Amino acid sequence: MVENRVLMSRSWADAHDGPGVAAKVRAESIGGARHVARLDAVRRRRAVALLLIAIVVALAILGTSAARGDDAFSGVWWEPDSGRRIEIVREGDAYTLLYGAERRPFTAERRGDDLVIAAALGGDIVVRAVTADRLELIDGGRTTTLQPAPDGS
Repeated sequence: MVENRVLMSRSWADAHDGPGVAAKVRAESIGGARHVARLDAVRRRRAVALLLIAIVVALAILGTSAARGDDAFSGVWWEPDSGRRIEIVREGDAYTLLYGAERRPFTAERRGDDLVIAAALGGDIVVRAVTADRLELIDGGRTTTLQPAPDGS
């Protein structure tokens, strides 16, 4: 009996303290090496799946910012209340605002965090980025919300 105690204490003393060691010891006692191999394979598949999910999420985030060119203003926008369509195009440091179905061009200038367009009847129209998918257009004291055009056109 003394020998069994000594062998048992040696086996536990020699065991590695790493993740999954207790599960491997238990698996070896109930199912042998094949069960341990299956546990390792499941862990590897889970790790690969988590890595792939992280890569897909990172690419999605980078893809949305790359599609806009890291510019909060560029794109096709519309005002949901009126259906008014606005496209903002950036060429270098210059901006052009294309308005309505005829896409009438208006020159826009970046001033700090705002995009300023000289109004046809005087004054300025200001466009501010509120979030990645929302702009505010301020014209004559009236503020309207612009959202990305639903069909992208």
